[in-house]
Amino acid sequence: MIKPVYPENGAEISFLTPAFREFIRRQKAGLMDLHPDDESVNDWIPEGEENSFYNKAKANLSHPAVLYFRWECDDPARLMDLEISEDADFSAPSPVTAGRIFAMAGERTFCCPVTNFRGGKRYFWRVVADDGSRSEVRCFTTPADEVRPLFIDGCSNVRDIGGRRTEDGRTVRQGMIYRGVELEDDEVRDHRLTDRGRRTFILELGIRTDLDLREEAGGRVVRTGDWGDVRYVLRPCESWGRTLSGEWAQRMRDVMEVVLDPANYPLYFHCYAGADRTGTVGTYLDCLLGLPKEVIKFNFSVTSLSCFDKRNWTLHGYREEFLADLDRMYPEAGGVRSEMIKAHLLAIGIKKKMIDGFLDFMVE
Repeated sequence: MIKPVYPENGAEISFLTPAFREFIRRQKAGLMDLHPDDESVNDWIPEGEENSFYNKAKANLSHPAVLYFRWECDDPARLMDLEISEDADFSAPSPVTAGRIFAMAGERTFCCPVTNFRGGKRYFWRVVADDGSRSEVRCFTTPADEVRPLFIDGCSNVRDIGGRRTEDGRTVRQGMIYRGVELEDDEVRDHRLTDRGRRTFILELGIRTDLDLREEAGGRVVRTGDWGDVRYVLRPCESWGRTLSGEWAQRMRDVMEVVLDPANYPLYFHCYAGADRTGTVGTYLDCLLGLPKEVIKFNFSVTSLSCFDKRNWTLHGYREEFLADLDRMYPEAGGVRSEMIKAHLLAIGIKKKMIDGFLDFMVE
């Protein structure tokens, strides 16, 4: 007999770690708008608490939480599989990342670590043994409208742009566009995608297009190993206000022609750290999709949880100036960010049909 233990039936379980949840709390408290060296910030940090907001040690806190499924089996010699699906009939497995099943507590309790769940979903799970026996089916849900970080072995700062609610109450589709850091490089060793991480990209996320925004990637070896049918596309771009005019505006057009085309999905776009160039493209998409400004600011600043330097939306003023410049360039948009970005995309040569097709596909 196989008896499920955890998660409990009907539970709601967050895929965010304590560090992520604390980061969100501080954002809502207004701490994200303070200068990183502002002494008053220390008043908000409980004594003895790890300072995950500044991440001075450059530890990688950008991964999602790991959920440890547990069950009991009265025949420990059985070979067992953990099945997880968003369908009650288990017609299709969910694209989550699972580790190995291991025995614990006298070899009659078994455990399997799983991560990379999607937000706002109901999951069904069961355990199936090699003799055909099955456990009862249990279900749990994940909270809606939360940032969805990804665990990609060897990388940091990888997130799904979907899952968040737009200002008009709709939801951005998950599992289609991901943002993050560079994957491999023959000259940079800050992170190195492992074979396991590559399998997550190819098999679990099903990535079809690897969009590289780095001008410095030209002429380098940027991919090793077997990438199957994943297409590599190099489209160098700059960040923030520099993308609004001249040569860099035309280069941004080249980038957006790739990003806005659902034929390229699932798509992963990145620069080096997944912060500024990636953050700029991410802000274009966040604005176009109609996300609230607080979410747009968060999507940039949360890079602070990765293994790179801290990021702050208001620091240096680049990002606020970017939105203000768009407002001045397109006064007919009436200050509506989605209309400002749409007008700019049209001005640099993106077809209206492509913009409308992207929105129809990505906003549920």
